[in-house]
Amino acid sequence: MKDIETAVRTRYGAASQKKEEALCCPVEYDPPYLKILPAEIIERDYGCGDPSRFVRAGETVLDLGSGGGKICYIASQIVGEKGRVIGVDANREMLALANKYLDEIAKKIGFANTEFRYGKIQDLRLNLSLVDEYLNDKPIKTANDFFNYESFTENIKREKPLVADDSVDVILSNCVLNLVKPEDKEQMFAEMFRVLKKGARTAVCDNTFQIYNREPYAKDIIRVEPIESVELENAKEFDCKRTAKRSPRETKGLEYDLTDLSGETCGEGGNCC
Repeated sequence: MKDIETAVRTRYGAASQKKEEALCCPVEYDPPYLKILPAEIIERDYGCGDPSRFVRAGETVLDLGSGGGKICYIASQIVGEKGRVIGVDANREMLALANKYLDEIAKKIGFANTEFRYGKIQDLRLNLSLVDEYLNDKPIKTANDFFNYESFTENIKREKPLVADDSVDVILSNCVLNLVKPEDKEQMFAEMFRVLKKGARTAVCDNTFQIYNREPYAKDIIRVEPIESVELENAKEFDCKRTAKRSPRETKGLEYDLTDLSGETCGEGGNCC
């Protein structure tokens, strides 16, 4: 029986060569962004939504599981010349399809702001193109070769990460997160947190919440409504002196159990977010 990763690579590799209806859900995209895209990319797009609607001009966008590049090429038009789009995929065939039209699309929109990188979305430090170069030169034949390979991968993950720390404004993924093995998902989300520019979820008082909900701030803020609305006259005074990140249970309720706290102690005396 094939494992998940092998099955995914095999099926999506084949789907990069010939359209497979079973892998795609009907999605409506903003028509102007599709005009410059080749039919080959449009018909071999396998997703279930349009995450590009969360992208803004000037942002650096990371698409996890970028496939044939459709969402990346849509996002590239939205972020504009001052923005940047990075697609990451572990399927060579899909990456070849995306890269096939890189220069052509750059000429059509008037600038080049998109690139595609070979790597696993649960390990955004490991550049698989560099791994290929190493193994072509130094194939693994002995245990000692393997130890040298391990040393090499640790070095490039540290010195030449596929995606750098604190370098991305927005992460998109069109259903691909679901294809990662369950045991690798905690690492995947940790990697997403690592590459995102820091801007942690923060509790604020009602007055600040209302200010940020208006222009010119609203377009840059993702607001999270309280799990239970409290009338102002009944609300407790907001502790504005605190700086520690709050437990999800503090703002979502004591019974909230969807966030994996990884064994950390939250609440009084804790320091998890």
